[in-house]
Amino acid sequence: MFKTFFMDLADRDEKWRNDQILRDEKAQYNREMDAMKWREELARRDDDFKEWRKEQAKRDKDWRDEQAKRDDDFKVWREKQEKRDDEFKVWRERQEKRDDEFKGWREKQSEKQEKRDDEFKEWQKKQSEEQTKRDDEFKGWREKQSKILETLQAASTSGVRGAQAAPSTPVLTTPRLPFMS
Repeated sequence: MFKTFFMDLADRDEKWRNDQILRDEKAQYNREMDAMKWREELARRDDDFKEWRKEQAKRDKDWRDEQAKRDDDFKVWREKQEKRDDEFKVWRERQEKRDDEFKGWREKQSEKQEKRDDEFKEWQKKQSEEQTKRDDEFKGWREKQSKILETLQAASTSGVRGAQAAPSTPVLTTPRLPFMS
């Protein structure tokens, strides 16, 4: 019995050791499997990260290329704008020169117009004086004609005819006035 007890004990101890070995092996296997799964996960994450970095690098390159294109386009636009600004400055200088020339021309025209206006007023005044003089001459001529007519009428009513009329009586003639020439 004593022997069986020890044998049972030895068997239990052996079984326990075998179970312990199996547990240790199983735990070791589980640790190795977990480590392998973890390594696979890390490898997958590394691959994903590498892929993401490639995509990011491509996006960065595309963005830099796009930015460089925009910068080039902006430089071209700025050069065109500077050229337009220069052309506008030249145009504005020409316009200012034309404006100055026009102001000078307008001042000359204004002076010429004032001179013409003065000459016209002078001519009008002269014409008015001449007209007044002609009107006065015409009134004087008319008065003379009226007197002559009265004298002739008086002579015809008094009985004196033709050659018997007074030799101092003038003959009716129309004078040559300046406006009749």
